[in-house]
Amino acid sequence: MGQIAGISLVIGQLTLVYLQSLPQLLPISKKVAYHNQTFYLEFATKPEELVKGLKFRSQLPKDCGMLFNLGKEYKKVPFWMFNVKIPLDIIYIQNGLVTTVIKNAPPCKKDCPIYYGISATEVLELGANTSNIKVGDRLTFTNIQNRGQGAGSREQGAGGEINSKVEYRETQQKTLSHCPYEAAFIAKLNDSEAEGAETQTWLKFALKCGYLDIDTGTELYGVYNRVLGILVTIINNPSPWLIKS
Repeated sequence: MGQIAGISLVIGQLTLVYLQSLPQLLPISKKVAYHNQTFYLEFATKPEELVKGLKFRSQLPKDCGMLFNLGKEYKKVPFWMFNVKIPLDIIYIQNGLVTTVIKNAPPCKKDCPIYYGISATEVLELGANTSNIKVGDRLTFTNIQNRGQGAGSREQGAGGEINSKVEYRETQQKTLSHCPYEAAFIAKLNDSEAEGAETQTWLKFALKCGYLDIDTGTELYGVYNRVLGILVTIINNPSPWLIKS
């Protein structure tokens, strides 16, 4: 029973890690016009939406982006590119006025720099170099009305202006359960395997230095052997643990 419970705990944790590595898809509910360009925007307002942002996206159409509503004015606003897979322009806006522009911020997985905006009530993220928005520009965001929440919904009364965005969302939804996320899942499993092996190294060190008695050290080392065995089994056959479309 204990071993089954342990296996269930490991699988549960790995499933949670997998779910956390999926991109969020928010409704395209805002748009902004800049010179001869129009950008269609997902609108992040909740804390969990603000935190996840555009992480784990493998693509972003050149006329799409995300608008972050910070709720109030903040000074020295920090954003970073941790777990963002595509380069972005980060545009800090205070009550419609652009205060800071970070151009072509690169993807990052570790030791990520923090990009600060002077002040902001909102932050706009677009694909890198897709606009010439600059400090001092004024931007006006307008609502896209009568939108459904699903990827297959259609704009009503707007001349079909974002039908191409619907197709993009449908593609994104299909991608969520396709092979790129199998690869991401396996990558997480490989990371976990490496962490487990490193822990075994530290267990050996603790035994050698007398920080653990031989019985406790041997038991813990055996537990990690079983965990590593489970990880290798799932890596070799991930299909049963993937979210089905």
